[in-house]
Amino acid sequence: MKFCHFRIMLIVLTGTLFLHVPQLSAQTAEELYNRAANDYNLGNVAEAISGLNKVIEMSPNSAEAYYDRGAIYRQQGDLILAISDYTKALEINPKFIEAYYNRGNIYRDQGNLPEAISDYTKAIEINPNFAEGYGNRGFAYRQQGELTQAIADYTKALELKPDFAPAYNLRGVAYESQGNLAEAITDYTKAIEIDANSSDAYANRGNAYSLQGDFPKAIADYNKAIEINPNLAELYNNRGDVYSKQGNFQQAVADSTKAIEIKPNYAEAYYNRGLDYKNHGNLSEALADFTKAIEINPNLAEAYFSRGNVYAAQGKLTEAIAEYNKAIELKPGYAAAYESRANVYKRQGNAAKAEDDHMNAISGAYDILMQKNK
Repeated sequence: MKFCHFRIMLIVLTGTLFLHVPQLSAQTAEELYNRAANDYNLGNVAEAISGLNKVIEMSPNSAEAYYDRGAIYRQQGDLILAISDYTKALEINPKFIEAYYNRGNIYRDQGNLPEAISDYTKAIEINPNFAEGYGNRGFAYRQQGELTQAIADYTKALELKPDFAPAYNLRGVAYESQGNLAEAITDYTKAIEIDANSSDAYANRGNAYSLQGDFPKAIADYNKAIEINPNLAELYNNRGDVYSKQGNFQQAVADSTKAIEIKPNYAEAYYNRGLDYKNHGNLSEALADFTKAIEINPNLAEAYFSRGNVYAAQGKLTEAIAEYNKAIELKPGYAAAYESRANVYKRQGNAAKAEDDHMNAISGAYDILMQKNK
């Protein structure tokens, strides 16, 4: 199994900082607020925060000042302070839709999906026509695996904003996750019609074409995505996967190598290149790539499995079993690992263990089939 990646454009509304001058308690506070806005626009972030601190001291009920300071903290990556300021802004103004929305974005980025959904829902309650709120709530639902609800939210966002290209792209991802490739391709195509420079939509449509087995169309879409965004490692990795499926070994390796040049800690690209090397008999190169993938991501079960296959091909049976053991530890029910370990046990003359692993492989394959048919 090779690794292929979606590109899923987030619908992000950061909120325009210093959008309007708040009603402050003193003219000097208003002047400080305007000065902070000017400092921010000039890139003087520390001065902007200092100015907002003074505004808050003078006008502690300025929800806008807390909001703007929170937005700056978020841009700086200080998410705890950002959440604190957004929360304070909402205590002062419970109808502050941007504060709910952007606090929800932070919760989403932190993986706190229930809190993110709660904040997006509150923003939608305040403004039922808030298309971006539906869009990002749909994204959070999709991350939770609630695909039906995600699709419903994307559809609502598109009713409110028919030219909302990211919502088409994201709904396409949800359809693809459901296995509905035709609907996914339709949505990706619509996103491209609206935004011809959406490398995400081209990449995702390329993924869908690849799953359909339409490799020429997949490569054409990856080519277009790379033309738009030539520094995105995932695009080369995905195109390399299609070249591999076509049997184009040299181009597959070239694309994996390019992905690694752009993103040196890209474990999946090392793994994919290792598979291509192995499949063409270059076992030493394959072993080096699987080992590098494991160094980067010690929890990549497939890399242990594939390294085990190399050891088995080299006749290093004890080492192969150790690799299969690790793969199964990381991924219980890993049918291919059980079957490969069974073959090694058989080569060692251990018929009982071989039979046990063979049965485990059948059980694991059955479980996977049942999951797909749910």
